[in-house]
Amino acid sequence: MTTPQQFISRFEAVTNQLEASASNTLNQALDSAYKQIEAELRKKYPALANSGSLMATKDSILRLEKLKNVLQLLNPQSSQQLQSEFQKILQLTNESGDTLATQMTRANAGENWPVKSGEIPIEAARFAAANTVAHLNRYSSEFASRATAVVTQGVIQGWGTTKVASLLRNQLGITKGKAEVIARTEVLSSFNQAVVASYDNSGIEYVQIIATGDLRTCGTCVARNLKAYRIRDVSVPFHPRCRCTLMPWSPDWSQNDVWLKRFDQTVRSEFTGAINNGLSAFEKMNGVTSPPVAAWTSAELE
Repeated sequence: MTTPQQFISRFEAVTNQLEASASNTLNQALDSAYKQIEAELRKKYPALANSGSLMATKDSILRLEKLKNVLQLLNPQSSQQLQSEFQKILQLTNESGDTLATQMTRANAGENWPVKSGEIPIEAARFAAANTVAHLNRYSSEFASRATAVVTQGVIQGWGTTKVASLLRNQLGITKGKAEVIARTEVLSSFNQAVVASYDNSGIEYVQIIATGDLRTCGTCVARNLKAYRIRDVSVPFHPRCRCTLMPWSPDWSQNDVWLKRFDQTVRSEFTGAINNGLSAFEKMNGVTSPPVAAWTSAELE
């Protein structure tokens, strides 16, 4: 689990790569996330303390502490107030501050606590803040800006796409279907871009596309399933509701063609449409003129 100081270092690295407008969106989302988590904790703590269930909110506490440290960095004049408010949150329990601090220490040590709990995926939030607004360019600038803020905050707080979609629907007055498309597409896109950036920084040159096979799989995803591409030549999602993911791949790794063929047949088994070897919907939207060329494909897939 990253410490608050490590998170600040990650935050600084991320914001150095953002334009002013996207950086402002990210900062506002951090502030909104802090205020919402704080409000939820103020509401829940007394009841949780009485029931002996304080450990159920460790995730929120740890996220809150990281957000507090970043907001202090962004707005030094508010540092004392933020620290005071954070201490009040810790003291809202019927237990003493020392006891709660001990519980938090144990939580940080990993006792009955998932590794990812309390983490803030700031790298994914960076892409949400920078790219969601661009993906929604067919909408008004106000709509795109407001939707970007919701998606970015959702990524920061670890909300699922269902909650992000619900907030988009409530705040923007859009249909359930449209809200779900935006939430699923943008949240997945943000995390996938963060993963690819991580691969790239680690010196990984190629990625392999892994499609989800069922009745909803489209011709583009079927055509590219299991093929390897240079990491800078391809990005997912390919279209709204796309569920493809990218896995690291190397020409030096041995390939099990029999396994690949079996997996590919699973993806194609229920597919009845036309294979699309051309551009994906998002590639067309982004002005790409030709589809990516696979760096590798197994003879078993041809």
